Amino acid sequence: MIFAFLVQPALAMDGEMQVCDAYSRMARTMGCDENNYLVAFGDRYCREFVRVNDRFTPYGQEVLSNIRRCLVKTLSSQKNLTCENVKTRAERNHVSCYKVHRFCTLDMPDRLRILGVLWTEIFDPGFNGVMFEILDECGVVST
Repeated sequence: MIFAFLVQPALAMDGEMQVCDAYSRMARTMGCDENNYLVAFGDRYCREFVRVNDRFTPYGQEVLSNIRRCLVKTLSSQKNLTCENVKTRAERNHVSCYKVHRFCTLDMPDRLRILGVLWTEIFDPGFNGVMFEILDECGVVST
């Protein structure tokens, strides 16, 4: 019984890491280099959020898992995706995935934990645009 208790979270984490594998697979398939959005942002932060998953509330973990899966699914299903346009398309997907999967219902500590993971991106104009659109959806900022 104790073994199952210890193994189950690890198996769930493996499943979440497999979701993240989609980013590197897409990059390889499209011939993108490691500095491309798919690897430098998508794969990197997908794995980081899985790695720090236990810092979030159970509800936060569920929301983030659903957002993660939405981001991968919507991006991988897009037609005519290229190394050049993937960042712009992925940024557009973030707003809808965060909205549909209830980011706005997260409590402030979970939102701050998310910001703690992403803080190094704060000066990227694309990231800022997406962040403000998401916060606007939550009624936090007014555009």
